[in-house]
Amino acid sequence: MSKGRGIPSLKLRSILKVLTAAGFIPLRTRGSHTFFHHPDCRRLTVSLHPSAEAGPPIVKKIIRDAGLTEAQFLELL
Repeated sequence: MSKGRGIPSLKLRSILKVLTAAGFIPLRTRGSHTFFHHPDCRRLTVSLHPSAEAGPPIVKKIIRDAGLTEAQFLELL
């Protein structure tokens, strides 16, 4: 990636949109935790309050846990 074009801070709504586009299906939400399932048996839990914004380190962790690359994530964004 070029300088200045890293992972942005994102609201939960944007993260959910990307994960859904990547094939993850939201199973349930309990408090601030949203549980996802992917048809290839991957599971993912995102812990974020709906009004909060996730900083770049948290977004990178979600990307890694989802099995995506940063480029794939940014393309779906």
